[in-house]
Amino acid sequence: MFNVYRKAMGSWILIEALLLAAASSVVSVQMEWGENPDLVDESDPIQGREHIKPVVLLVGETIDLECQVLFTSYPISQIMWREDGELNGKPKNQTVETCDEYVCIGSHFAKGPVTEEMDGHTVYCGYSKD
Repeated sequence: MFNVYRKAMGSWILIEALLLAAASSVVSVQMEWGENPDLVDESDPIQGREHIKPVVLLVGETIDLECQVLFTSYPISQIMWREDGELNGKPKNQTVETCDEYVCIGSHFAKGPVTEEMDGHTVYCGYSKD
């Protein structure tokens, strides 16, 4: 969830980023966030919320989130991004790599400049193995 934090130099925006995976029982899919200094680890996350990460930004900044799907198999599906539940088009620059006998997929979501009106928004990264 975005919350606005006031700071002497401007407004801080807190964005909540979530990973959602739906997979068949035959294939195990692991999802992770890529490295990003704006992603904040919760000090004591509630079980089941480990992949929910707050993102802290100043108004006017941009964010580039990377979603990684690990240990999937061919045929692959697209990583889908949702903003407040709304589908945010096709992923751009989705990467596919072979990782041992598995397949690893990556996708980026860029947004900005961040405005105060974005307070309360949520960004989801989802993958479904059809």
